[in-house]
Amino acid sequence: MRSTQIALSAMLIVMAIAGAVLTLGLSRSTEHWALWVFRVLFLVGIFSWYVCDSNSRGFPRSRWLNVGVILLSLLALPYYLFASRGTKGGFVALGKCLAFVVLLLAASMLGGLASGLFVAA
Repeated sequence: MRSTQIALSAMLIVMAIAGAVLTLGLSRSTEHWALWVFRVLFLVGIFSWYVCDSNSRGFPRSRWLNVGVILLSLLALPYYLFASRGTKGGFVALGKCLAFVVLLLAASMLGGLASGLFVAA
């Protein structure tokens, strides 16, 4: 399995676990901290994918693009996709990225559903 696939799989697992944990009815402060932990883990997954993908493509990463991917992912990732793949490849990659976002949402919902089933039993 390639390192980019491992990073994407890890993000799916984090989202499924987040969905499961956040449906447990935690206290407000515990839920607040859990949300921050999952956000940080998700950003680590995004940055790991970006580093692995840029290394495999031989695309040079600037310091500002690295910071942008962490702080402004919604803007920096589309820029990276188009800069590293060209216009046509950028649109294809952006479409795959949007499909992956749908998959992440589904993983979160399935995690929540699974958690609800086990808690109810």
